[in-house]
Amino acid sequence: MVVESELTKEVKQTRIVVLTDLLNHPGWKILQDELSADIAITEAKLFGETALGKDETVDGLRRERIDRIELRDLPQNLIEEYAGDEPEEPYKDD
Repeated sequence: MVVESELTKEVKQTRIVVLTDLLNHPGWKILQDELSADIAITEAKLFGETALGKDETVDGLRRERIDRIELRDLPQNLIEEYAGDEPEEPYKDD
């Protein structure tokens, strides 16, 4: 895993472009739709609208829901992270 502070401005800009292309790709849109559908099913179980499966637990479903939301939103979250303000240089009193 790359630490964000190690990335140059140019690398961050390149990653933003590539991730934006990914967000617009038809294959990613299919994955988003599938993940959103899975999230909706999990939420229905958590909210008591659908019965839990034999081996399912509320804690397990909560973790599953969070994991799927994080995966679905990862490209956009990374874009926002890379687009954030550059850290300011510390003041140097020469």
